[in-house]
Amino acid sequence: MLEGALIWAVIAAVLGVTIVRKAVIIVQQGYEYTLERFGRYHYTATGFPFCPSLH
Repeated sequence: MLEGALIWAVIAAVLGVTIVRKAVIIVQQGYEYTLERFGRYHYTATGFPFCPSLH
């Protein structure tokens, strides 16, 4: 019974990681992405260093 719960927990974790990775957009520094919602302009995402000391 415990093996079944472990399998479902692993499946849920993999699914959660996949959804988060698809939802996050990483914009490289020096590039800009135009983000649209329902075909209309929403905003422009620019590359911004999260931690400038990690060059």
